[in-house]
Formats: sequence, structure tokens, C-alpha cells
Amino acid sequence: MRIFKQQLMDGIVRLGGTALLLISLGCVVGPKYHPPANQAPAAVYKESPAQFKETGGWTVAQPADAKLRGKWWEIFNDAELNALEDH
Repeated sequence: MRIFKQQLMDGIVRLGGTALLLISLGCVVGPKYHPPANQAPAAVYKESPAQFKETGGWTVAQPADAKLRGKWWEIFNDAELNALEDH
């Protein structure tokens, strides 16, 4: 009986040591990570800011948010919507 207990304890110790070794090896996944250096892409413009006034078709924006737009909902020709908005 004593020999059996000793063999059982030896087996448990070996199994525990092997499990500990495998677990610790599982944490090593590869070499240390080095992130790549950030490189900004080269700026590519169709027109340079210096040529802005010479390019055709471009105009300066003129916001008109405060301008009255009228009854815009009437373009949908919906009597129910007209009734709701006119209310």
C-alpha cells in the first residue's frame, strides 16, 4: 500500500509539473511586437490652393440657411402632410 501511495504522489507531482510547464509555454506566442513606423501619405491635390481662383466652375460658398424656403412640404402632394404643417 505504501508503494502505491508513493507512486500515486510521484505521478501527481509529475503531472502537475508537466501541466505547469505546458501552461507557461502557452503564454509565449512569438517575438516581441514592434509596431511599424507611421508614414503620412503624400499629399495629392487636383488643384493647388494657389490655382483656386483660376480653376473654372469653382465658386465661393454662400450659405443661405436663414433664407425663407416657403412651403417645401407641398412638393409631396399629400393632403395629410399639408394639414399637419399648416396647423
